[in-house]
Amino acid sequence: MIVERTTWKVKAGCTGQAIALLKSEFAQWEGYKWRLYTPNIGKFDRVSYEFEYENLAEFEKMWQDWYAKPETAEFDKKWYELVEPGGETEIWNLA
Repeated sequence: MIVERTTWKVKAGCTGQAIALLKSEFAQWEGYKWRLYTPNIGKFDRVSYEFEYENLAEFEKMWQDWYAKPETAEFDKKWYELVEPGGETEIWNLA
């Protein structure tokens, strides 16, 4: 089992909108276990999400399928209005 964790710096005042957009999108991803995080202590104006996969092949297929959807371009447009450039993705082995 692997876990993908991605963290974004959100533009000031946009965290609520970013969370709502992600929840709306991820709710449609049937069969995937996901979680959203905002900081309690640490760097503020951040949003992180995690997805669990059986292996890297499943991770790659999920993202290939998502980027192949025509609706993804509209999501990306909304998303990049809310976040700063960059971000970070980590892939963890579940021990």
